[in-house]
Amino acid sequence: MNIKNAAVLGTGTMGHGIALLSAKAGLNVTMYGRTDASLERGFNRIKSSLKLLEDTGELSDSECKYILNRVKGV
Repeated sequence: MNIKNAAVLGTGTMGHGIALLSAKAGLNVTMYGRTDASLERGFNRIKSSLKLLEDTGELSDSECKYILNRVKGV
């Protein structure tokens, strides 16, 4: 089975991390939040995590942008 897409319900403590790791693994991710504010918080947490990975040299700037572009919010 070849999985290409993932849905993540929730943007909290676990949701944003699951979305990030799924996108990092190459999946297209749709992250579902209860409100626009919760989606914004989830994306901010993902961006913060990607910044840390970039600062430590684990990912390049272009890799971070590519990963972030794989995540969509609904």
